[in-house]
Amino acid sequence: MNQVVTLSSSNVRVSEINVSNGEVRVLIESVIDYTYHLQHSETLDPPDWLDIGDSQVGTGGLLTFTNIAAPFPSQGFYRFRVH
Repeated sequence: MNQVVTLSSSNVRVSEINVSNGEVRVLIESVIDYTYHLQHSETLDPPDWLDIGDSQVGTGGLLTFTNIAAPFPSQGFYRFRVH
């Protein structure tokens, strides 16, 4: 039997966020076969979102994304683009 999973914002759950020595590390619970991109923006305006690092394919477990925050200001917003 095939199961279809439709993701909504409630399915995308951040498990942990750590900020240390100019580095931001985000762990997210993943769903198999979906692709996850960490994005950063200084504002919440749609054209300002930039992909950070490589995308990762969901495994059903935790995925770890790291941003060496040095090029970015100390404040900003993060989100995941999932497809």
